[in-house]
Amino acid sequence: RSVLAAKSVHEEKTDDGEGEGGGDANNRPLMHTFYDSFKTDEAELEGERNLIASWEGSWREAGWETKVLTMEDARLHPKYDEYAEVLESSALSEYNRLCYWRWVAMAAVGGGWMSDFDTFPLRKAADGLSDPGKFTVHDYPTVPCLLSGSQREWDRMAGALLRSSEEHLDDRRWSDMYNLADHHRSHPGSVRTSQDILAAERIWENLPLEKKTICKKARGKMAIHFSHRSINEGLEAGAIESAPGRKKGLQVRLNERGDIAKKWIGDLEKVCGSLEDDTKVVA
Repeated sequence: RSVLAAKSVHEEKTDDGEGEGGGDANNRPLMHTFYDSFKTDEAELEGERNLIASWEGSWREAGWETKVLTMEDARLHPKYDEYAEVLESSALSEYNRLCYWRWVAMAAVGGGWMSDFDTFPLRKAADGLSDPGKFTVHDYPTVPCLLSGSQREWDRMAGALLRSSEEHLDDRRWSDMYNLADHHRSHPGSVRTSQDILAAERIWENLPLEKKTICKKARGKMAIHFSHRSINEGLEAGAIESAPGRKKGLQVRLNERGDIAKKWIGDLEKVCGSLEDDTKVVA
């Protein structure tokens, strides 16, 4: 019998109302990320620490409070032991297992907003930003770099993804991103999607930066995602200087993503000015 066969009391329906969300006494919204490294290379660890520091500074400057979640938060979930049994039995890499734990951690701490720590804001927190309700993937269609939802919705989605993972224990490719995409296809309407993210590789499609093209791509976007793919394509396009090592020094530059993000966001602002528009980001 499946260890996850019993459904959560929250999994029967989605939550269209407002949720918990969190924030501070000054009504600044709260942005979470998740970090619990399995790496041992000191250069990579230092790169991750610098990236998280850049992430925190950027979101705070944009009007948010920030909180970095860890496995300690995931262990607070009442179904932690059941979920651990599934993930420890899977063929997933340690990295992909940690990606699942962020869903559990968010459900455990009350839901709200979560971004990857390589995702940086492009505009200030909107006035009247609503508390997250129905689960929303802000990078259409299903890249989980910016997500929002009430505690009830995070718990529903964490349970759904872990049950699906249990059905794919031998599939090393069944990451939370592939799982989310499959869930979106097989359960129409179960999550909302929006196009609030600019993938960093989009700014390297036309170099040097030209106001006519790049500002149209960036205008109104809530955040920019400096993924592994972005850095790789930036190296290939010559937007990021090569470094010693494989693939033009990809790992070296991944360790420097915080500085790379600051540099290119600054360049965007120089070319485009404010990237604000009248769109209110809601969940």
